[in-house]
Amino acid sequence: MRSHSSGSFGRGTALVVGALICLSLSAGAAAAAELPDAEREALYAPVKKWMESLKDSKNSAGVGNKRGTYSKNPKKLDASTYEISVHVDTA
Repeated sequence: MRSHSSGSFGRGTALVVGALICLSLSAGAAAAAELPDAEREALYAPVKKWMESLKDSKNSAGVGNKRGTYSKNPKKLDASTYEISVHVDTA
């Protein structure tokens, strides 16, 4: 009897997951597309400034130890509030 190391998920599961990811990405792109450029710049200015400031963070040896990434597709919560996902890596 041969054993397979591919795990318990079949090809059908991978296709469904891939389709869900594609749907999620296209919905996020559509939401981001309706945000005017001026508002987008105002929304991302403080986030970009914060991400740049992470480069100045250094460990005890003087080596840079932080970096950050943020979502390019803000989620609209209400008429004047957007949510942006942010991730900070610390070495």
